[in-house]
Amino acid sequence: MSKRLTRWFIFSILLALLPLIANYLFHRIARKPITFEVLFSHGELLLVATALVATALGEVIASDRQYGILMLCSGGGCVMIVAMGSMLFAYISGMVLSGGSIDTGFIKTVSIVVYLSAFFTSGFSIMFSEA
Repeated sequence: MSKRLTRWFIFSILLALLPLIANYLFHRIARKPITFEVLFSHGELLLVATALVATALGEVIASDRQYGILMLCSGGGCVMIVAMGSMLFAYISGMVLSGGSIDTGFIKTVSIVVYLSAFFTSGFSIMFSEA
């Protein structure tokens, strides 16, 4: 694994997940029931996904490499995930603040899909942006 990919994994993936891991541990220590919905029902994983692809997008833009089709596709995927993750999180937050009803099961599914898409898209973007 390259140095840039290792740095991305440690400082973008693991560090971004740290608050969520800590929240899980806090719930376990307090012996509170823990479910995915409890940890991620307000779109927290969407924020992590957005930060992940934003970091990778910065690497793509700052790269000295010639933009090939794969780099163009991964960069475009990052832009779409940033937009989708941001809009979804904003909507979910607005619904929670206004006391509206939200479907935590659907938020769970969408959060996982967006996060996995962000994970792979940002990873490919980091790999393709290496000089």
